[in-house]
Amino acid sequence: VETRDEVYSSFGLTSVQTAYSIATKAGRRIVLGFTSPLATWNYPFDEAAARIARNATVTVADRGAVEVGGIIRSIIRGTPPWSTASIGANARATARRRAALAMQIAFAMVVAAVALRACLPHGP
Repeated sequence: VETRDEVYSSFGLTSVQTAYSIATKAGRRIVLGFTSPLATWNYPFDEAAARIARNATVTVADRGAVEVGGIIRSIIRGTPPWSTASIGANARATARRRAALAMQIAFAMVVAAVALRACLPHGP
């Protein structure tokens, strides 16, 4: 049972998702799902991974983080293989900070748009 962060960067904005998967002894990979470290609620894939690992008497291996690139690149080429080397702890922390900043900017833009709309005159 393995987990890793996948870092997406498009148009200067960064997002991170955490992937959970099972690597079988036969060499197959079964993806359990993805969560966002910034979401207030996610499907409990982390709990499912922990339970599967516990039942299999193994640990959940944290494979670090990989850079995926842009969304369009991931659609065309997919995500990097699970054997891809991690970008390192410092780069992973930086990616998570940038993703948090991107969410804060997006939220601020929504608030500004709502405030602007409230200030505009409405019809009769």
